[in-house]
Amino acid sequence: MNPRPLGSTGLDVAPVGFGCWQLGGDGWGTLSARAVQEAILRAIDLGLNVFDTAPIYGFGQSEDLLGRTLSGRSEGVVVVSKVGLVWDHRKVVRHNHRPESLRTQLEGSLQRLRREPLDLLLLHWPDPTVLLDDSVAVLDSLRSQGKIRAWGLSNFPAADVTRIRRPDVVLEYPSNALKLYAQESRAAASAGEELLGALDSTATGFMAYDVLARGLLGGRYTEAKKFGKRDLRSRDDRFSAAAFPGNLQRARRISELARKLGTPPAALAIRAVLERAGVGCALVGFKTSTQVEEAAEAVSIQMTEATRATMKAIEDNEAINSV
Repeated sequence: MNPRPLGSTGLDVAPVGFGCWQLGGDGWGTLSARAVQEAILRAIDLGLNVFDTAPIYGFGQSEDLLGRTLSGRSEGVVVVSKVGLVWDHRKVVRHNHRPESLRTQLEGSLQRLRREPLDLLLLHWPDPTVLLDDSVAVLDSLRSQGKIRAWGLSNFPAADVTRIRRPDVVLEYPSNALKLYAQESRAAASAGEELLGALDSTATGFMAYDVLARGLLGGRYTEAKKFGKRDLRSRDDRFSAAAFPGNLQRARRISELARKLGTPPAALAIRAVLERAGVGCALVGFKTSTQVEEAAEAVSIQMTEATRATMKAIEDNEAINSV
């Protein structure tokens, strides 16, 4: 999997990246730490060199597991983490973009990840109590000090990003083949679509997440699928009793096309996002090596004009006469 420049950051990334929220061990169903560590190493073997985590994922557990797994295997690897969300002893989460807090948050991540500098640091969500310009000044300072190699913004309003937009600032937003997003992410997804539309066709500084819509586009769910009370999907309106059957039907159209193309549904869903001008990397959460191997097939799919037209019709939920 050939890496390509991530915008003007100086970082080279594979088009498919490893999202690490599930490494936090809570909210994603059954997780085997050994299996996910094997998946991380398999990703490296296949050239998937981007690993995207955050302190809030499992309250530090995701970063710690990733750091332990990458120990001694970090050459050519790009590790992404985030700042902006903190928690107290009761695990109550809140925003905090105050300069001193951002620095403290980063130090915690560097220790858990067992690496310095961090390749890419993202400001995770907006904090309405702190001016973005003040946060940007801190991020620039951290880069000048050698604590990070690059920084970016995730889930910010398009107007804020446009105002401070620079070619070396990475953007990370939800994006998937059906443009189907959880309620809490729809504003961010809309902002991401607006920003993508404004990017130069050669830009590659946009990282997409929620690419498989929390597994919905992976081709494995049926109507009988149930999620436990602690599973994030039990609170995701895309998986509600009213919405899930219809969403599953739309997802099956991708699976049907993938079968005719001889490729895994997940790979086709990922490739559809990579086809969007400006997207440099599509992040996918993996639990197993098999999932990594299936996703890696995305880069080898031959996207004909007919396939693109069919995927566009599926995205728009239009009738399809043939595929």
